[in-house]
Amino acid sequence: REPSAAPPTKGLGAGGEGRERVAWLRGYEGGRDGQLKEARLRASNPQEWIAVQRAEKLIKDADSLIVARQPQLANPLLADAEHELVRATTLDARWVQPWISRGSVSYMRARVMSDSAAGGDAALDGGQVFVEGALDIDPHSDGGAALAGRVACGPGGHGTMPEGTDGAW
Repeated sequence: REPSAAPPTKGLGAGGEGRERVAWLRGYEGGRDGQLKEARLRASNPQEWIAVQRAEKLIKDADSLIVARQPQLANPLLADAEHELVRATTLDARWVQPWISRGSVSYMRARVMSDSAAGGDAALDGGQVFVEGALDIDPHSDGGAALAGRVACGPGGHGTMPEGTDGAW
């Protein structure tokens, strides 16, 4: 069940008003759970789902290292995430999520290689391939559309890589 776009305007007073607000909040949380369940149902088998979940955790861990200015430590995690996602796409090439996640790995590699224009561009080019693959599978994919925007803009000049006071990381 999808929640309404805005919470009820009435407060948590006595009577039905409080129940209405709680129901809206539960619907919001159920919406996220519902999206997760829907994505899981799209996976053709449990091994594929597990591989994508492992990759997503590795991507988050790599992002944390990049933000902590330790991008060299992020590379092995991104390689492991890529391996899991290749496995997932081998199991079912028609599930959009592994393609979106592979594009995210390419985008993060571009962030790591932000000091090398050629390396960053190559990573973004790879990300574009995955964006196109995702949108071929599901042209209405919100994740694919969002990734297309990130890959098209690239990380350069947008402050995605934190800088120290001396401009170096």
